[in-house]
Amino acid sequence: MSHPIQLSPLVPDVAALKQKPPFRFVDYVESFDQKQGSIVAWMSRCNKDNFLSPDVLSTYAVLEALAQTCSFLVMSQLPTRRGYVVGFEEMRFTPPLSSAPFRLQANLLQISHPFYTLGIAATCDSQLVAQGKLRVYVEV
Repeated sequence: MSHPIQLSPLVPDVAALKQKPPFRFVDYVESFDQKQGSIVAWMSRCNKDNFLSPDVLSTYAVLEALAQTCSFLVMSQLPTRRGYVVGFEEMRFTPPLSSAPFRLQANLLQISHPFYTLGIAATCDSQLVAQGKLRVYVEV
């Protein structure tokens, strides 16, 4: 059963993520729109707190950063429950041509309790690097 998207206020702070360095890939949150159910965050390639070197970026790191970005949207609505990524769907990847930071974007597309579907994208210097959907299961 689908429900309208209604998010509670959130002060975006990456310290609130369960992942701690060196496994936290989101450096900071630029914007969070509770009415639209969207978030924009950034991941640097040379953050001294994670294990990525500036010239190496794995697909895993991009997917993990996108999942961490999505956790703000899902957990802002249900802060006392645990959420689990159950899958990435319709993913497309392109190797980045720049060493610039990554812009991470997530939009809440659908809530069918206990599942949340989010549209995700990562860009680097305006080049689309990853795009698709992420599904999250939230404990009931």
